[in-house]
Amino acid sequence: MKHVLALILVIFLLIPAGSVQAEPVHGIAMQGTPALPPDFKNLPYANPDAPKGGKYRFAVTGSFDTLNPFIIKGHAAVGLRVYVFESLLARNRSEPFSLYGLIAEKIEVPEDRSRITFFLNKKARFSDGTPILASDVLFSFNTLRKKGRPNHRGYYKKVLRAEIVDDHTITFYLDGKDRELVLILGLMPVISEKFFATHDFTKTTLKPILGSGPYVMSSVKPGESIVYRRNMDYWGRDLPVSRGLWNFDEVRFEYFRDNQAAFEAFKKNL
Repeated sequence: MKHVLALILVIFLLIPAGSVQAEPVHGIAMQGTPALPPDFKNLPYANPDAPKGGKYRFAVTGSFDTLNPFIIKGHAAVGLRVYVFESLLARNRSEPFSLYGLIAEKIEVPEDRSRITFFLNKKARFSDGTPILASDVLFSFNTLRKKGRPNHRGYYKKVLRAEIVDDHTITFYLDGKDRELVLILGLMPVISEKFFATHDFTKTTLKPILGSGPYVMSSVKPGESIVYRRNMDYWGRDLPVSRGLWNFDEVRFEYFRDNQAAFEAFKKNL
């Protein structure tokens, strides 16, 4: 019996500290644990009973010539990453750097942060109703790493490999040297593999790109304005990270040459 116990102890000691099976959790923090409990209902600054409706107009100086915010070519319209596209996890702005479930409802990260597994919400949908699958996440990762903006390429090249477990589960393997990398991956925007099978990711475009966010593009006037319309069929409207947010039916960004032109338009109620 003593020999058996000794053998078990030796085997246990040979197991790397971070390789012990981690448990799926609802969120992750850069340091320590997330402030919000697993059963939180909404973000601290959101009002779950907020009325829906109305329009909101913003003034923006400058111009835009593309609706693709993921490449360095062109000047992308304001608001695309906020209203149209979503990431695997969502930030709580009340904490320094904590993320909670969005497209991925759960995550699994060992103590040494040598990997991160995302468990996708099976209700997650793009705005055309097609499901978001692990294959879309892998496509997003590979595309952004090879063809995306420098910040995406720089971070994602640190990933050793990515592996699809099933249609709704994907694991990224890391070297554990950059403890922030698991959070950076959580903020990775997810794009549709099916959509980009017939569209060139590397080109600027003024045709709307398929996203999964709470809004869709309803009007685009290059260099003048872009209007986002609330998606009444938004898949994630009842998620804790979404409840009480995204309340305006329409969000409009109007472009002006400079601040003076914007102020004159404001005075004339244009």
